[in-house]
Amino acid sequence: MPKRLELTGKKFHRLTVIGFSHVEKGLTRWKCICECGKETIVRGDYLKNGTTKSCGCLVKETMAMTATKHGHCAGNRLPPEYRAWTKMKRRCTRPNEQAWESYGGRGITICDRWLNSFENFIADMGEKPFKGAEIDRIDVNGNYEPDNCRWVTKTQNCENRRKKSNSTSGYKGVSWEKARNKYRAYISVNGTRILLGRFPNALDAAIAYDDAALKYFGQYACTNAMMGLI
Repeated sequence: MPKRLELTGKKFHRLTVIGFSHVEKGLTRWKCICECGKETIVRGDYLKNGTTKSCGCLVKETMAMTATKHGHCAGNRLPPEYRAWTKMKRRCTRPNEQAWESYGGRGITICDRWLNSFENFIADMGEKPFKGAEIDRIDVNGNYEPDNCRWVTKTQNCENRRKKSNSTSGYKGVSWEKARNKYRAYISVNGTRILLGRFPNALDAAIAYDDAALKYFGQYACTNAMMGLI
């Protein structure tokens, strides 16, 4: 068994390690005292990589400061922008999250400016411009960073996505229709699926999808051509 790295006496942000606590699931836990005076137990890797910086008081202070500066908190309710930020972090940093495979699992990361600072995130993105707005990456293969993110509608966000991993045609918006022995092109607009036509080959169907995507979604379209599929 490898020798445990001694952290006692070391300080990580607001936390000072006062002693070893225990090992759980192969990971060391350390007793820490926060600058606010509260004791807490933290995973060693979370201390070293900066995931945990306080006993929880830092988050509360940040939220209070945000409420004062930006009017983002109503009572004890978390603002929608904060929820968007935390969901973004979870799908990029936690392998046990359902969406991990499509984000962190394929290399999508969050810029250093946003990763541990909601203040920076809200300063760059601003408040949601309308109810239900979702954060969208302009380049679906790019990372979460100021130049590649915007607030969009749910429909726009759904459109600006790659082809499904289980696509049998190899193209977005195209499926094989066995009964007619042809490829079918379709697109969803505001929750309604629109049939664009049936074609003898998948490439023609993919081109029809791309034309419709640009027509209905313009700058929010993620076409087969943009993904390098045609």
